[in-house]
Amino acid sequence: MWKNDKVANNSKYSLLRLSAKLLESVGAHTQALGIVDRVIKNNAPTANLHLQASRLCLKEGQIDRAVMHWKKAAGAENIGNFLYWLNKIYRPAEKNLCKVQAQQVQFRDGELQQLKGADTSMRNPKNEEAALNDVGVKLLQSQKPADALSIFNALINNGCSDPSIFFNAGLSLSKLSRHGEAVEHYTKAQALGLNSLELLNNKGYSLFHCGQYDEALSCYEVARGMAPRDTIVLSNLASCYQCCGDNKKAMACFNSALSVHPGDDTLENNLGICLENAGDKKAALEHYNRSLLLNPNNTFAKINKAGCLAKLDKHTKALEIYENLLNSDPANHHIWGLKAELLMEMGRASEARESFKRALGLTS
Repeated sequence: MWKNDKVANNSKYSLLRLSAKLLESVGAHTQALGIVDRVIKNNAPTANLHLQASRLCLKEGQIDRAVMHWKKAAGAENIGNFLYWLNKIYRPAEKNLCKVQAQQVQFRDGELQQLKGADTSMRNPKNEEAALNDVGVKLLQSQKPADALSIFNALINNGCSDPSIFFNAGLSLSKLSRHGEAVEHYTKAQALGLNSLELLNNKGYSLFHCGQYDEALSCYEVARGMAPRDTIVLSNLASCYQCCGDNKKAMACFNSALSVHPGDDTLENNLGICLENAGDKKAALEHYNRSLLLNPNNTFAKINKAGCLAKLDKHTKALEIYENLLNSDPANHHIWGLKAELLMEMGRASEARESFKRALGLTS
């Protein structure tokens, strides 16, 4: 009986796969993808099935999912072949890209560092839509994302199908820390034909903040294939590798970024964090020092250096850094907490108790 059930299931999934191919042939990609997803979920997937899923995801604009299926079919080392496929088989016109804000993730404290912004041509043949879009972009440039979003939403609600509008709405949502919604809008822009380096970078950023590190990684891997020497993409890709626990690949990306852009204190700091997490505290300390030579005011590097010194049993030097930071910013509860933990390690419980009170805002 069990064998008969198994045969029945295999026949069922074969019919489903055939249905998916027929739907794909007539352009019903969404329905076809739904069937393929079902087969993958409930049956042992094959390389051909993952290739079919990857192709359908790509046609639906879901490039991050397309990469994930491609890697399962062909292996992560063959990502270059995927990029060839992307360029030769599915490459809709990319038009009307608007304001781009490329961003880099700082590892610790959930901080964000903006590296640069870039404007590209954008003119919609519909003058009224183009004028409103211009207003929205200017509001974004003026750091008014909520106002900008209301403009872009109005255009979308009026039936606008320009992918740049969805891209800009996604960017506005990202600036408002509404990253899940941002991802939805970036995906709609992709479905409308926009699959640019800027979109992949920004979509990856929002996926990262949603905790979807594998999907973000896929975005950044494709972006790196498009621009192998782009320091923002390399740094963001390294951040994803770090969160996925792959310190070796993260360090390789940071080193590549530094070879392109030497003298970047943020990159030196983040490379130090990679080395520290990999267990090489002395090398990490060297990079924190380099970061501070380049930018003596880099608070992240100072905090990281102090933490690293503490792990190397150089508690007095670490304490000195925390005290100097608190002299400049006595209301920083986070640093008070770090100081309290260090004092506890040093066996100075009474002083630690006072620092904990400051960390909790109980004294001033």
